[in-house]
Amino acid sequence: MMESNGWAGSGALVREVQRLLGFDGANDRVNLVYERNDAGSATAHSGTALIGEWLHPRNGDWTQGWTVGAQEQSLLNRVGGLPAGRKDDPTAVLWFHSEYDSRDGGLTAEEWTSAVRFDAQQLRGALGQGAETTPYVFVSAMPYWGTAQGHDAIRQGMERLAADAAFNARIAARTLDTDVDNDNYDGNEATREYGGSHMDAEDGMQTALRAA
Repeated sequence: MMESNGWAGSGALVREVQRLLGFDGANDRVNLVYERNDAGSATAHSGTALIGEWLHPRNGDWTQGWTVGAQEQSLLNRVGGLPAGRKDDPTAVLWFHSEYDSRDGGLTAEEWTSAVRFDAQQLRGALGQGAETTPYVFVSAMPYWGTAQGHDAIRQGMERLAADAAFNARIAARTLDTDVDNDNYDGNEATREYGGSHMDAEDGMQTALRAA
């Protein structure tokens, strides 16, 4: 979504947040912290799961806590490398549903929220900020790929965190009406296959503006 139509999605997201905040884009502006090409300091890693890749259950048991994986460390590297004058800016963390976590039919909302809370602790620590200035902004989990049980666990987890005022999160965009028709499975450009693997540019723009 962020890179649809030559970064149109990310640009629209920034511009809309600035408009809503009354920023002029010069004296006051929104800075997007996003990178996916530098493996050592990327904030996004396509085709990965939060649990088992970004984070690892300690001793194989999530109830014992979590340890940082390579993807999480790259995010922390990126944030930790920000100039001091930007580290202390109020920072919204835009979080997309990960279908790779929903592959786990045994996933529970308790396990998923525990992992997200650990991520928030690490990220907020890297910024040197607390929950009050670093809200987690969720894009709601949509029924897609994976398992129904895994998807529902993530959906419940998002709702629970959004209901916890101390954690400071919200469901900013719901995506149950997306076409998800970017992929041309039958090789016929004249037809559209809905409910596929990737959002198209229109879906992405709609989601970006809702999140803003």
